[in-house]
Amino acid sequence: MDDLLPLVEALWAGESREERLTALELPQHYPFVISQLTWEHFDRWRGDLDNWELTDVLGVGVLGPWVAASTERREQHLWDLVQDRDIWSRRLGLVSIVGVNRARADIDLTPSLWASSTGSRSSPIVPQPGLSRGSCGSWARSTRER
Repeated sequence: MDDLLPLVEALWAGESREERLTALELPQHYPFVISQLTWEHFDRWRGDLDNWELTDVLGVGVLGPWVAASTERREQHLWDLVQDRDIWSRRLGLVSIVGVNRARADIDLTPSLWASSTGSRSSPIVPQPGLSRGSCGSWARSTRER
């Protein structure tokens, strides 16, 4: 089982959406894979994002728990993402908050990250239909569940 990370990488490199979704399911079912990931994985994978489905699964199920495992060292990545020029990177940063909130009830980065994303100089995420409403709705549900 220790060789799941190469399988995750191979599936992510696949051409279909289904291969990439499977790549993201493995770390969620085998959490030790998340601990093997580095920022370089996420930085590379985010360059391939072009839809809400992959972005949300990556953010909530994989990046969020990865950040939560060492919030003090890793939360800056979320700040960088919400300020990124790419709309999918900004969404990734926002939806990852849900994964952090689910893993760590003792912190809530949501208000400050959300405010940071709406103040972005490069086409803010808020006026774009569907992208921010889903992120805000996910945050509200996760907060209510806590």
